[in-house]
Amino acid sequence: DVANGDKYQIQISNSYYFRSEEQGNTGAGTNYTASELGEGRWYWRVRALNAADIAGPWSSTRYFTIDTTPPVAPTLSYPEDGSAWVGTATFRLLPPLGAVRYQFEYARDAGFGDIVYTSGELTGTSYQPASMALGMYYWHARARDLAGNWSGWGESRQVRIVPPTPVAPVLTGPVSGYITKDTT
Repeated sequence: DVANGDKYQIQISNSYYFRSEEQGNTGAGTNYTASELGEGRWYWRVRALNAADIAGPWSSTRYFTIDTTPPVAPTLSYPEDGSAWVGTATFRLLPPLGAVRYQFEYARDAGFGDIVYTSGELTGTSYQPASMALGMYYWHARARDLAGNWSGWGESRQVRIVPPTPVAPVLTGPVSGYITKDTT
């Protein structure tokens, strides 16, 4: 509310100069719920009218953006499809345009019916989960934009987690050059 404001007029437009008013309303309240607007940038302003319907100056103009279109799914970068990885794998993505968050998931089956792990929202495009048991996994990722729209889960890849390669054993006996008559 402002002093001497009996009612308020709001204007919403896709033009900063309000050449075409998309929505408008004059009423006694200071809250207004717009009907459905399309995607894009929208400008709005308000002015007060006194009891004699004399309008004061317009407020400063503000804007907001409506975005309901999700980004495309991220492209999987690493590890290569079908590769073997010793220990827990590090996964890398190529970010799509407009993406600001990512989510990573791996499962035991290609259809992701047996999901083993789903990450929280990630800000980076490289991720290593806490640990992965030995076995075959399928992994994929999705992306979120600033408006909160999630892409679908993208293509999947397969990775096999294998045990570490053993180190060379240390020989303890007999020592090199040892001479014996014992044939065992």
